[in-house]
Amino acid sequence: LFAGKTLRMTIGGCSTRTLPEAAERARQLQILIDDGRDPREVKAEVQAKDLAKRKVAEKDLIKVSDIWPLYFATNGKPRKVNGWSESYKEDLQEMVDPGGRPYKRGKGTTLPGPLAELMAMPLRQMTAKAIRDWYLKEQKRGESQATRALSMFSGFLDWATGQDEY
Repeated sequence: LFAGKTLRMTIGGCSTRTLPEAAERARQLQILIDDGRDPREVKAEVQAKDLAKRKVAEKDLIKVSDIWPLYFATNGKPRKVNGWSESYKEDLQEMVDPGGRPYKRGKGTTLPGPLAELMAMPLRQMTAKAIRDWYLKEQKRGESQATRALSMFSGFLDWATGQDEY
């Protein structure tokens, strides 16, 4: 009895628990009831906490490369009425290009774009220090290109922080 009402709960099927295990589980549930707690509410609380932990863990696993395509699909809207220009879209693609493709003429392979390194990083690690370290490294390769890449990446981060799920 809980709050004057009979509670009926399934402890588990015959194939999942032995009789002593079922008796132990029944004792645990009775202890909760004796303490004035509804076992159904306790179970719901545990499930809610577990779901919250999983959502936090999922957010920790989100990489920049996972949401970059979503950002690219927004086409700069709603900030820009007509979206990005075609040349800007091409520049964005070049910035994240992983490189490694053979040159069309000559020998060798293409270099990765300035933002390619950041694509593999988890979004949660995009701190001011991490971005500053990346920028200083890219600046050695080419200052104007690094500055443009930083500007583009800042736009991405502004967009990402505006999305509740990220």
